[in-house]
Amino acid sequence: MSKTTRLIALVLLVTGSTLTAQSEVWIERLTTLQRYRMPTDFDSVRGRVVGFGGWDEFTSLPNNDTLEWDGFEWVQRDPETSPPAGDGHQLIYDAARDRTIVFGGGICQAGETWIWDGHDWELRTGIALPRRFWHAATYDPVRERVVTFGGRGTPGQGYLDQTWEWDGSTWTQMVPTNKPSPREDCAMAWDSVNNRVLFSPIQAGSPVTSCSLLVGGVHVAFPLTTSGAGFAEVALPIPHSNGLIGLTFSNQGLVLDPAGLLGLVSMTNGVSITIGD
Repeated sequence: MSKTTRLIALVLLVTGSTLTAQSEVWIERLTTLQRYRMPTDFDSVRGRVVGFGGWDEFTSLPNNDTLEWDGFEWVQRDPETSPPAGDGHQLIYDAARDRTIVFGGGICQAGETWIWDGHDWELRTGIALPRRFWHAATYDPVRERVVTFGGRGTPGQGYLDQTWEWDGSTWTQMVPTNKPSPREDCAMAWDSVNNRVLFSPIQAGSPVTSCSLLVGGVHVAFPLTTSGAGFAEVALPIPHSNGLIGLTFSNQGLVLDPAGLLGLVSMTNGVSITIGD
């Protein structure tokens, strides 16, 4: 798909609107749906953004709706089987198996993982993953694994520093040489240029001190420089390579902020940079 026709859905459903980007222009599409804390991911085979669970803004209750964005509107699916209502979970599209998985949070007990095939949900039980809330996750298309880190464990367990991987049938705990400290509400994403998992070290109740990359199972940290005026800077070294000229990347900061959106976060303006300009 060309750059000018690529469609990206950014889900921010609290206000009853959905933002889409086409040809690098954001367009607001009004909807009747109002959700927050609903994780989503893109099903590249079916061309749909899939979302599940989260909180209903009208009722202030968790729900167990399965929702899909087709590029124009949110469609509520009606599967025969559904996971229970809840939040604090993760939803990731497993491209190698063409399945969307939900795990953790108030939805899954220990050893449970839910699988969405585009029509119905299937519960897998007896899988090793312990229960966790507010963990980070992403998909590694090179190794064909779903990777998850951190979160909060069962009551009394506190923050987690575990790394687990899903191979389509089971979860396996990884033991990397280096790893971030225990934390929740962090974020992960796949860097398709460098074939690496990116990790953002947001930690509830603590200052953000660095950004980090997961490279071959080793976390490489880039320190943040902060000031007393609420500013922070991070320097990312860029290799000297003609192959990087013309590469465009974007960045937007997000921090935990009790006075921010929903009493949860505040966001900076976004910036887009092209190497060589």
